[in-house]
Amino acid sequence: MDCQTHYLLETTYFIQSKFDHSLFIKKNSSSFIVLFVFVDDIILVRDCLSNIYVVKPFLNNTFKIKNLVHLKYLLGLEIA
Repeated sequence: MDCQTHYLLETTYFIQSKFDHSLFIKKNSSSFIVLFVFVDDIILVRDCLSNIYVVKPFLNNTFKIKNLVHLKYLLGLEIA
């Protein structure tokens, strides 16, 4: 991940994991979002759907993302 991506995520209150530098977490008292960046893929996991409606437009404006909705495979592993 380049420095620009890291900076953009931190300016939107995502905190980079100390254990995995491709993992970012945004958490408050009522919800959380986990963002995993792997090369040119971004995976979002959330506990509240409304949080995604805030993060996805930001990511799309910054990176021009494609929304694949449900994760089926990651690095050759089937996600169920």
